Amino acid sequence: MLQLRCMNQRFFKLLKSIENIHESPLKVALALGGLCIAGYGLLLPWLGIYTDDWTFILSFERQGAQGLQSYFVTNRPFWGLIYQLVMPILGHEPLVLHLYGLFWRWFVTYIAWHVLRVIWPNATRQVFWVALAFLLFPGCALQYISLCIGNM
Repeated sequence: MLQLRCMNQRFFKLLKSIENIHESPLKVALALGGLCIAGYGLLLPWLGIYTDDWTFILSFERQGAQGLQSYFVTNRPFWGLIYQLVMPILGHEPLVLHLYGLFWRWFVTYIAWHVLRVIWPNATRQVFWVALAFLLFPGCALQYISLCIGNM
């Protein structure tokens, strides 16, 4: 019985410590980062390169930065500039590409949290939950094409 009471006390202490997480930007950034890693990052070492990422890597490897520019010139010319900057830095190592995509998922969620806090300054708890839903929304199932997700 004493052990159960101690466990309950620890659980309530943990709940109290995370209850005010939504008030500090640093705590929110760390919480969203941790949940991003828990939700999407655990399997990153075993993921490969998929779908459109192959096309972008092949264009870069065969024709260089100019190949990426010519690939995107007809439909998304601004993307060609972004890929010209990003591809030489990232290379084509799958883990690096997936970390890049994961970083941008976290960063966009954190910016969304900031914007929503400006819109609704008195609803910090609700804004945190909206940002959390934005981060972990199961309808966005494109995290595996990390180069595309990172540059969107």
